[in-house]
Amino acid sequence: LEPEESEMDLWALIQLAIIGGSAFLFLVCSCVGGILYFQRIKRLRLNPLYGINVQGLLQEIYDDLLEEQSGAVASYIPDLEKVDPDLFGLAVMSCQGKLYSAGDHSSLFSIQSVAKPFLYAFGISYNGLDMMQEKIGVEPSGAAFNSEKMDPNGKPFNPFINAGAIACCGLLPLGEADSRYSILKNFMSDLSYSGSLELDMSVYYSETGTADQN
Repeated sequence: LEPEESEMDLWALIQLAIIGGSAFLFLVCSCVGGILYFQRIKRLRLNPLYGINVQGLLQEIYDDLLEEQSGAVASYIPDLEKVDPDLFGLAVMSCQGKLYSAGDHSSLFSIQSVAKPFLYAFGISYNGLDMMQEKIGVEPSGAAFNSEKMDPNGKPFNPFINAGAIACCGLLPLGEADSRYSILKNFMSDLSYSGSLELDMSVYYSETGTADQN
């Protein structure tokens, strides 16, 4: 059980002990309840977010940056150039699954290179870390994301540049392309908050039409 569920069940037992007049059960439940309470307080204090108003802080960051108008949408992929530049959202999720958000966080968007950490995580879960590190490095390249430069051992520098991500794709389970795509899509969907990621065909065709060195 989760700690909160355990505490709820314990509270029900204490109430039962009081109603039934069982001093022994009441004493035992009270002792266990005290231990759980102090464990929970200790756990909260070890939490880096303990005592922080995460939602308020996120909203403050959002408000501070809302009027920022520098930069431009990506133009090297035609479909990305059509994205509304005024969309702006922030979202943070705790390890316990609590979501904090501000702005246009529910608007759909193309995740682009955000897929790379998920792809590497899948590679590790399928092939193991040792094999992945045999094929792909973990050091910064010092070059652009689409550089063809390799490390001194002939490997992509890391999984987050294009060469590394392409190498990750080559380490996916063997089989037909549709099957491999479905496996990866399901893995990434399971890790997402919505539980379901979809392929944007318009962006896909736009990407494949301008994919040289990308």
